[in-house]
Amino acid sequence: MPTVSAPMRQPVTLPEASTASVAQSPAPQVSRLLGERLELVEDLWQTVLRSECPPTHAERLLRLKRLSDTSEQELEGKRRRRSSA
Repeated sequence: MPTVSAPMRQPVTLPEASTASVAQSPAPQVSRLLGERLELVEDLWQTVLRSECPPTHAERLLRLKRLSDTSEQELEGKRRRRSSA
């Protein structure tokens, strides 16, 4: 059985059936749930960032995150192509 380790946690042994399902594409319902969780985590991160950091630092970090997000880069590229056409 394969072993998965995470920082600060004990290694977890996965049954063979689980490793086979990880290699396949996730079901649409699983993808939707993961997307919703990601949105919640990002909202929480943004809330904590804005409450704990000075506004200029928070805005700089949020801008860096947007710049590093590939989907945002693709959208920005489309916007630039449309505006230049």
